[in-house]
Amino acid sequence: MEKRDLQIDFSLDDNIVPGTPEFNLLKRMRFWEDSARPWLLERGYTLYNHFCLDEAVIRSADCGPYLPNSSKLGGQFPYAFHDEAYASFEEDTGEIPYFTYAWGNVVFAQDKENRHVALKLVRRDSEEFRIMHFLLKAQNERPGKFIPGILPILEILPFAGHWLVVMPRWGDAIASPWFNSVGETLVVIHSLLSALAFLHGSGIVHRDIAPRNTLVNHFALDSRGGGYPLRSAMRKDGRMKYVLFDFNLALMFPASATHASYRLPRKGGFFASLNAPTDLSQGEYDYEPFAFDVGCLGIMFSIFFQHLTPFAPILAPLIDGMETWDVRARFTAEEALQFFEKHVPHFDENLLHAVPRKYDYEEYDRWSELPPEFVHKWAHLRIPLEPITRKILRWICQYRICDIAVQRIRRTVRGLLG
Repeated sequence: MEKRDLQIDFSLDDNIVPGTPEFNLLKRMRFWEDSARPWLLERGYTLYNHFCLDEAVIRSADCGPYLPNSSKLGGQFPYAFHDEAYASFEEDTGEIPYFTYAWGNVVFAQDKENRHVALKLVRRDSEEFRIMHFLLKAQNERPGKFIPGILPILEILPFAGHWLVVMPRWGDAIASPWFNSVGETLVVIHSLLSALAFLHGSGIVHRDIAPRNTLVNHFALDSRGGGYPLRSAMRKDGRMKYVLFDFNLALMFPASATHASYRLPRKGGFFASLNAPTDLSQGEYDYEPFAFDVGCLGIMFSIFFQHLTPFAPILAPLIDGMETWDVRARFTAEEALQFFEKHVPHFDENLLHAVPRKYDYEEYDRWSELPPEFVHKWAHLRIPLEPITRKILRWICQYRICDIAVQRIRRTVRGLLG
């Protein structure tokens, strides 16, 4: 059978996002139903069912598997595990098995073997495609065809003016349910450090490192309050994998160049909002993107794990070295990974049980419960006291007019100093 061409009838401009007047979710989802579904069927993929498409305006595209769900739990790498308890439609509750959302650029499907995949539209000449193509090539050259800490790519399909990147569907909420032991949290840290070290070593800066851009090889419908029952078992027997994904904001530089020599305009530094370092909060008009990535990941580790330093003290200097306000003293991704692999021992998971988070990120002192001799040994990696002038600048730059003025002054001074 002759395979038909697929034509995109909406813009993939990065500035057209939910909430902007040009973004029409209904139009996008109708494209997938009317045009893309038969095109994908010819290539072995069956789109999920998309609900609510008869409405005049839709704010989210609810979807669920089109094909009957297998009783198997999945999990043959690189595909994700899923809970058997959620594998069938419940008529009494009306719940959709493996329910999720689609936003027009990313949709979900099942392949010929009923395995769940995610499909992402990527512009042909975009930086994202260049990076995804590089990752697919690098992945396929590795044993097991897996880059530790990076979501695997199954294939990239060409079609009119764009590309369709096919990936296994994995799940979010990487810290749910909470971990059974400190040893399980160290797997997360090592995975994400490995990912960032590989990306930076390849000249790729992510620019949007945040919990929302991490996944695990398990997904399920969690509306019953079951707390992902399979995940605890997967963590205990070492089947759980943690990855970074989403490269739509990423940039790729020559891998051989010095990272500190690259600077980007400040506009590109506000994506990882909740866990962004203060590199751009004092009226700076540009920043070091590789160092910014490391700061974002360090703060993310702080939010999730800093209260565990009494059990794993070495996490204190690791996190401080990653999130210090002094960019010149901040670990590179490779330095952070090497520090972790050199100094973090293998913990006895039967003895070192993690505790639930009980402190706010900015209130807990991760050094306060550590032995004095340990604090002294690693004092050189502790975040130094922040100069009062920097604090004052940050306070002043809360006001937009002041922030703009400080940027102009900084730019003028740098120009005069060469």
